[in-house]
Formats: sequence, C-alpha cells, structure tokens
Amino acid sequence: MIKLRINPIFGLYFLFFLLMSSSLAFAEGSKDLYPKNTPGNRAFLYCNTNSSFTDSWPFKTPGTHYVYVKTGEVIAAGSSAQGVGLGTIRFTAPNGVSYNSGTSTSVGRINNRAAELAGPWINSGSNVNCYKPYTLIVKSGEEGVWKVDFIPPKGEAGTSNITVPDVAADADWTQGTGNGGTNGDIIAAWDVSVTSDNISWKTGRLFTNVLNLHIKDSFEENKSYYASHYVLTRDGRAYRIQTNGSNGVGFTFFSNNNGFTNNSVPTYKSLDVSTQTEVSNVTHDPRSPDDAQNVTHKIFYAKPAKELPASAAIYLAGTPGATTWLKNTAVLPKISDVQVVGTEGTIGQVSVKGAYIKFNSTTGGTYKIVIPVPSGADRNIIGVAAVGANTVFWDGKDGNNSFVPAGTTLSEIRTRLLSAEVHFPYIDMEINPKGIIIELTDNTLDYNLITNSADEGVYSDKVYWDDSNVSGAGTLPESSNPFVNLTGGASSKLLGHKWGAYKASEGSGNSGSGSFSFGNTKSMDTWAYIQGSEESQPLNMVIKTADLLIERITPSTDLYFSDHQLMYTVRAKNNGPSDVSGTTFDFKAPPGFVISSVNPIVISGTGTATVNAPLITGNSYQAKLDMKNQSVVEFTVVGKVTGALINQIVPVEASIMRPPDVTDPDATNPDSNTGPVNPHDECLNGTAISNCNNIKYNIVNPQEFCIGNPMLGVAYTLSIGGASGEITGAVPGWLESKFENNTLSVSGKPLLAGIYAFTLGTVNSEKEKTTVLIKVNPMPVITTQPASVTICEDKDATFTIVSSSVGNTYKWQYQNGGLWKDYTSAEGATGFNTSTLIVSKVTMGMDKTNIQVVVSSAFGCVLNSDISVLNVNPKPSPPAILPSKTAFCDGENIVLKSSADDGNQWYINGKSIPGAVKKTYVVQDTGSYTVTYTNKNGCESLGSLAVKIKMNPLPPVPQVKITGDTTFCKGGSVLLESSADTNNQWYKDGEILIGETGKTYKAIDPGIYFVLVTNENGCSSNSKSVAVKVNLLPVAPVITSDKLVLCEKDSATLSSNVTGTLQWYKDGAKIAGATGSKYIVKSSGKYSLTITDTNTCPSDPSNVITIQVNPLPVAPVITADKLVFCEKDSATLTSNVTGNLQWYKDGAKIAGATGSKYIVKSSGKYSLTITDTNTCPSDPSNVITIQVNPLP
Repeated sequence: MIKLRINPIFGLYFLFFLLMSSSLAFAEGSKDLYPKNTPGNRAFLYCNTNSSFTDSWPFKTPGTHYVYVKTGEVIAAGSSAQGVGLGTIRFTAPNGVSYNSGTSTSVGRINNRAAELAGPWINSGSNVNCYKPYTLIVKSGEEGVWKVDFIPPKGEAGTSNITVPDVAADADWTQGTGNGGTNGDIIAAWDVSVTSDNISWKTGRLFTNVLNLHIKDSFEENKSYYASHYVLTRDGRAYRIQTNGSNGVGFTFFSNNNGFTNNSVPTYKSLDVSTQTEVSNVTHDPRSPDDAQNVTHKIFYAKPAKELPASAAIYLAGTPGATTWLKNTAVLPKISDVQVVGTEGTIGQVSVKGAYIKFNSTTGGTYKIVIPVPSGADRNIIGVAAVGANTVFWDGKDGNNSFVPAGTTLSEIRTRLLSAEVHFPYIDMEINPKGIIIELTDNTLDYNLITNSADEGVYSDKVYWDDSNVSGAGTLPESSNPFVNLTGGASSKLLGHKWGAYKASEGSGNSGSGSFSFGNTKSMDTWAYIQGSEESQPLNMVIKTADLLIERITPSTDLYFSDHQLMYTVRAKNNGPSDVSGTTFDFKAPPGFVISSVNPIVISGTGTATVNAPLITGNSYQAKLDMKNQSVVEFTVVGKVTGALINQIVPVEASIMRPPDVTDPDATNPDSNTGPVNPHDECLNGTAISNCNNIKYNIVNPQEFCIGNPMLGVAYTLSIGGASGEITGAVPGWLESKFENNTLSVSGKPLLAGIYAFTLGTVNSEKEKTTVLIKVNPMPVITTQPASVTICEDKDATFTIVSSSVGNTYKWQYQNGGLWKDYTSAEGATGFNTSTLIVSKVTMGMDKTNIQVVVSSAFGCVLNSDISVLNVNPKPSPPAILPSKTAFCDGENIVLKSSADDGNQWYINGKSIPGAVKKTYVVQDTGSYTVTYTNKNGCESLGSLAVKIKMNPLPPVPQVKITGDTTFCKGGSVLLESSADTNNQWYKDGEILIGETGKTYKAIDPGIYFVLVTNENGCSSNSKSVAVKVNLLPVAPVITSDKLVLCEKDSATLSSNVTGTLQWYKDGAKIAGATGSKYIVKSSGKYSLTITDTNTCPSDPSNVITIQVNPLPVAPVITADKLVFCEKDSATLTSNVTGNLQWYKDGAKIAGATGSKYIVKSSGKYSLTITDTNTCPSDPSNVITIQVNPLP
C-alpha cells in the first residue's frame, strides 16, 4: 500500500449494519453513520471505479447502494455531490430501466450538516432544514430491489486524489469539488428514503454490499471511526456491529460467511499479506452475486424492515429474472442423515483412496466433522455446508495424517454445524485498539439485543480469531493478545479482537505504531456464528485392506499336438487381512483360443470363498469372488487353439482385482476419480512400473519341425526383481542354454523324433513363465523313384512316384536355368501336388527337362526325389488338303485329297473319322475337315489347315396359294401366291417368266405355272404346277335410239341388234333390271349394252349413245286486275315474264293468246305457259278464276 506522511492510506474490509441512534430519524443514509453527538471523525463515501489505490479499495463502486421498494411507493434520494461538477444520482430498476437525477443544484442536493440531519422534505412536518429530494414513483413491474449509484463531482472514472478533510463526525462539512486541492472522488452526505403515503419515511429498506470510506489519518481516539451497523445474514439472523474506534484511513467495509478461504472453505486464519491480488484470490468479491458456498451479507442503515420479503427481483446484466435474498426464516443449525460412501461407491467401506461423507444440513454454514479413530488421533474436517444435501471428501487418514489401519471399524462420527456465520476481514487496518463489537440479535423481526439471555442462539457477543500466521504475532508490542482465540470465543465487548494503540506513526512494517502498527499490510479476520451442538451419529464403517494375488498359472500341453487343446490351472488367493466381496477374477487368452470350460474349486482348508456370475466370452473368462481371509480358489481352464493361432505362441494372463473401496497394498490406483476397472492400472499402484502380485503371465511356445532341423531360439526375460533364471520339466540333453543381461536363452538341434516340453522361469517367482513345447517329426520314405519319359511333341507326359509314408503331400518341380521351379497349371501341368504328374501337350522347348518331386510328410517334413528327364520327339509337318469345292447343296458331294500318300487320318470338327485313312475322302456332311500325318516315330503331325465344307440345305418346297378360278374369261386373271416371301422365280410352261420374282403372280394367259424358290446358299426347290384356262368373249352388240335430245318429262327408246343375256349400262354402271332388247330413257347419260355367253363371259360394251334431257323452264306467275266483273266489262291478266307465251282457259289453248297480257271477258279458269329455246314448255302458271256476272 502507498503510505504518505500527510495522509497514510490503509484498507479495511468488513461488513456492518447501520443503527440509527435516534428514533426520530426521518431517512436512511450518512446521517445514520453520523447521528447527533457521534464521536470521532467523519469517513467520506469514496466513489469511483478506476484502478488507483486498489490496495485500499479493491472492490470499488460508484457509491452503490440498494433499496427495496414496492409498487406505488416513492424513492427520495439526495447527495452532497448532486449538481457539483459531474455529481448526480443514478437509479436502476429491477427490470433494467435506468433513471438519473440530472444536474440540478437544488433538487437532490444536501447542502450542509443541518440538511443531512433533517433529512428529505415531506408533506407532513415542519420540514425545517430539510433538503428537497429527487423522487421517483415505483411503477408496475418495477417492484423489488433498486440499485442506487452516487456519482461524485469528478464522475464515475474519478481521479487519483487521496486528500481527505479532517472533519469531526458531528461537525459541518464541505463537499469537495475536485478543484483547488479538494477531493472530487468523495461524497460527504448521501441519503435514500422510501415513503408509501408521503407523510412518513420507512426505515430498514436501504442496504449495501460494500462501503468504501475515506477518513483522515489521525491515529487518535477522538478522531477514529465510530459507527453502529446491522448485518443481515442469508440464514435470516442479524448482528449489531460497532466499529468502536478503529482507523484505517482508506478502508472498505463488507462482511461475508467465510472470511479468507481455500476453495471457498474458511481457513479461520488472518493473513500476513494485504495486496489486492493476494486478497482477491482468497475472498469472494462482494460486488458479485452469491453462489452456493460464498455469501456476502447485507449491510443495513437501520434494523431491517419487518415487511422485507424472503427474496425480491433485482437487475443483473445478462441474467434475466434475477433475484436476491432478503429476509429468510432462521433455522436452527443441524446435521442429519450422515452416511459414509467409499470413493468408489461402496456404503460403509473405505480404502486408502478415502470416502465421501454425505449429510443433510438444515441451513448453510460452516460444518465441523470429527472422525474418532480408536488407534490414532481423531480427524477433524471443516468446510462450508449448503442447505440440503452435502458431500465432503475424507482421505481415509487420521489426525496425524496417517491412514487408518486396515480392519478398523468406526461406529460413530461427530458433527457440528455453525450458522449465521459472519466474518469481518480487516485488510490493512492499522489499529483496532478497542476491538470490533459483534452482537447477535434475537430471532424476531424486532432485532433486539436480549443481553440477559444465557442461550447463545438468542444473544451472544462472542468472537473468534487466529492471527498466528501474522508476522510478530504474540511478540510485537502492538500485537493482538491473545493472538489466537478459537476455543470458547471471547466477549467482543470485554475481550474483543484488539491490536494497535492510539499513537503517532513511527517505525516500519507492522512492528511500530500508527501507520506501522500490527495490522499494517495485513489481513485481520474476526468472526462470529451461532454454534450448533455437537451430535454423535452412529455408523457402521470399516477400513478394508486385502492383499489379493494370483499364485501361479500352470499349463498342461499333453493334447496340444493331437487336438490343439491347452489346459491351465490358476490359483487365486486373498492374503488378507480383510474379507472381500465382489473381487474380479479374469483369465484372458489371445484371439483364436476358444475356452470350452472353466471349473473353479475352493482349496480345502484355506477359508470360505464363493464364485459368482461366471462368464465365458470366447477367449476370456470372468467371475466375481467373495473371499474370506486366506481363502484360495483354483480354476481349471480348458480351451482349444484355432485358426491362425495354431503353432503360434499362446500368451495368457490371469488377474485378480480388488473390489471398490478395498485397498490392495500393491495394486490400488491412487486416482480418486477412477475406480477399479483395469487390473493393469491398479497394478501400477501409482507408479510407472507394474510389479504387483495380482497378475500372472504364461506363454506356451509350440514348435513343430522335422528331424535334422534346429529349434527356434527362445529368449526369456526375468521378472522384475529376479536375479537368475531356471529351466524346469523334462529338459532334453540336446538343449543349449545361456543367461546374460537378465535374459535366459535356449536353443538346440534335436537328435531323435519325439515330443519335448520344458519351462523357462525366474527363480522364486511365478509372475511370468514360458513353456516351450517341441514336436520333432520323421522324414517321409520314397519306395519308387519317378522314371524318365520319352514322348512325342504335343502329347501328355506322365511321371509317378511311390512312397510308403501315409498322408504325404507332393510338389513336382522342373529345372529352369539351374533353378528349380514348381509346376503349376500355367505350365500345362496337372497332378503337380499328387503322386502322379501329367505334363500336357509337351513342347520341344521341354526336351531334356530335369524333373523332381518334393515329398512332404503329414508332419511337414520334406524329401526330394531323384531327378528324371523328359525327352520330346518333334512332330512331322502337317499335310495339305486339295478340295474340289467348299460348299454343295443337299444331294451333292465333294472329294478332298491329302498331300501325303500314306499315314493319313481324316478329321471332322477335330474328331477322327473312323476308317478315313486314305489319301482321299468323299465329303457328304457339313464340317471342318483336317488331315494329320503320322511318321515312323509314331508322332502325329498337327492337323492340316482346315477346310470348311458346307452342305447347304434345300429351301422348303414352296406352296402356291390360288386366289380366283383357274378357268376364266379373256380379260380376267387368277392370282398365284408363293409361300416364300423372297427369292421367288415364276415359270410358265417350263419357261422362266423374266422379271416375275415377286411373292405373287397374276396369270392372264392359259398355261402351266409353278414357282422356284432359291435360298441364300443358291439351293432351290420348286412348287407343284398350276394349270390355267382362258375362254374367249362374245361379239359386242350394237344399239340405236329414236331420239338423242328430249325435254324433261319426255322419253327416248334404245334398241339392241341382238337378243340374249343382255345388260344395259348408264354412264358405265349397270341399270338394275334393264336386261331387255329395248330400254326407255328419261334422263341424260351415256348408254351402252353388253351380252353374256353361256361361259358367263361378257362381251365388250356396245357403242355408246349419249342422251340429253333438257329441263323445263320455270312456270310463270300471272295476276288479274279484277276477278269478278259484269257482263260487257273485262279484266286484264298480266304475266311476270315475257317470251314464247301461251294463255289457257279451262285447260285449253287460247288461240293467238301469246302476249304478256290477256283481256278476259268471260268466266273461266285462266293459266299461262312459257316455251324456252329448247322448245321445252314450262308447267302451267297459277290458275286465276274469273267470274263474269250477267247484267240484270
């Protein structure tokens, strides 16, 4: 900390409640710190958030306070810094909405000591000297805890000015501005009040978590800091605190539940340091929200209001819906339901890895657990309990830091719970000559001091401290005395935690006085609590230790080479001293080893044991064992080696692993977070070397080879701690051994066939052993060697060997370039892995080839045969074939001729033709024909070039389909149709019909017809013949007409010159029923006639006569100017047309009446016709009836 002779600075950290000294107080704030007649000096509110002097004020705030208000109530606030420079008041509602008092120099300004004492102006009362507050009405949604920040004249960032006036607590003061040498970071007076009726002010609503204060560095009794406070704990209890004349210059007030801590657990000790970093590492920041173990108590300016709820809403940035505790119902401290569970989960059982002590707590606070140890010092465990379930780790040691002996049974555990614990850590508090006074108030909402009560749960002024870690404790002149007070506590009113004296500053460090007194640059903790009674909780807890071990693994290899079976005998033992349940036995073999059975037995006389939950899984076996001290279980494991593991080394291991919460002296993994899962991890026992007796290993090393070969050398490394190796069992005389560098090596070459078994190990150790199992097999026996073979080129050569051995395998080889190579199918060989080799289609390149066979016995022993030789005679050249032609149609033949005069053999399609051995061969079938020639060595040539002869089949005989009669009249025809779609040729009377190659042919002439079909090979078939007859037509008739032109409704007569079967035609179409020699014509057209003879042949048409029938003109229309008139009168008829007209009366022509008008003078029916240029008359016109009446 910075020290100035003018103004020494030091820090003080502790919590307090402000107690109003007058029942007539009207508000809450600085006037409650300094009521009328308060002794000592004024400590100013230090307000900034910069990084200067954080050793005095490590938890800086902008003068932050909190006030609980309800909806509709009014907050009234004031500050001596309001409107001075940057001085203002900032409010934050529980919903996060912010308000500000602005820069007014009148509203919210406390101008002097009189205004501070009078408080804020209100509607009732005289308001003498009262200041006018800045007010806010709490709206809906804003009920809860409001944050109030008092911003000083130099603003929230502040300055580095640390001057402070020397002002008595009850004297008038002047607010600094930061100008002219005054301090603008401090506030002289501040106030926050609440009213619900604007008539009276409520008390007990205002609190803070930390007060940063600044007082003049005068170490005199009448210039020190005197104040009374109330501290409300989360447990629901309250303490009255009196600072009682301490002085720390720059200091911080706060209180918490655990003082200086180690991982949030109270150390109950003062510290020999005071820097910000060191203190922050062991103290929960009072500005931060509480957590499960760290609680900052609340400092009220008066007794907490009775109407405070248990909790209320508060604004915390980034935490929607945040709340803070206020007044909780106090609960007596009590611990119950104590249970001890090993770190690995076993109730009532503890190993060297310790255990968890679980219990329920009625309230939060510090617990003390005492574990009575019969054979050692009792173990004390202290920590912080939360309400409800708690879990505490115990490392299994007693008070002397020694593990509780195995087998120890603990029947009880003693517990004590401290509640309403308050700590006042004074950081860099140079002097506290009178000691802080801490008094518990009663458990009511009145918070009274019942000083006459003997019940410490009702009233107590006891405090505790331990300054033993502070330099000079008990020896320096201003040291606390006593410097340790842990047992029974001391009355804070009489024998409080005191150090230092009211003296001027001199000396250095903490060995002098004033600024260098005992508390200088130290952190002094004073605490109090409600101490619950110590209770004994019955337990059934045992400390278990068991030395579990695998004694040995003994393999039996008798059936390995006959059945690939191995049998192991494994002994597991509990060497005590504790009985165990649920220990795990494992037997593991490599993949390929299949366990068929496991038979466990308890060795008689060793103690009781039970095998539970046995399980075989392929190559492994596991069981759970309950074992009394000294019991032994022997397992017989039987299995077979399969697949790729056959004749390979077979490493197995057997292990026994402790159950949870049992200590195995040489096999316990010390990691408290890991239970017994892997025996290898347990076997490390907290080291890098696995050297426990819980795991044993055995290797079976099988070797099988033929006599005359050496064994594969085996190197065995001694077990950890071993000094020499040993070979046990039937050790063969040919075996050679060597021991060096902790390795035992064996090698050798067997002299006789047989089976040998021996074991390599470490003297006086069963940890690791290797059993060597050797089978030496005899060589195979050849009774008949393969003979040399002479054969023609391209023939199959056969070699045979005979052996008297059973179960041999063979591998035939040939020599190439001095190297022996295995025969495969690629060389055209078959039987190359049998006793008979066939080399197919030998070539001249194989001539003089050396051949041998490698014979392997059933045991894999190998012997080479004698060498035989393959001699190959060449083939003669193939003959040639001279064919006459290469294709013919069915019914023909071809003659083939060989170029060789004798030794021929004819082939068709690669197969010899029996008896076809002459120079020529007559071909009558389709096929590929070759011929070979055999010389005097009996070697047959390759086949000649093949001649492919094809006998082409005839096409199917076509069928002719006849459409129509084959006898018809001249001019008629018959349609002939071939059954073949293509390749047709039609013939008539044996002569080709040139160009007639279609599927059909229309015959119009008489004759004999057939069709010839030719296929793609040029082979033809013809159809049956069809005879066609053609009859001649009769002579065409001649016709005449009496007229050629006529009018409509007239007719003409046509006449024939012949009679017979006639048929008249109009415009080329038959006229139905017109078969007579005459025909009456009434319509225009071209008329002709045919005659049909007795063969039904019609003649050609007769001559054509054209008849023209002209249409009649349109009938005229006539009108009359009158229809009835008198005799001697007349009427005029008029035509609508002109031309060749004729008038009629009563149907008769009127002579001379041809004009377009006609005068009528007599009665009658009159009409009119018109004749056109073709002389055709029209139909009569309309008829007009005229009536002529006689005169009277």
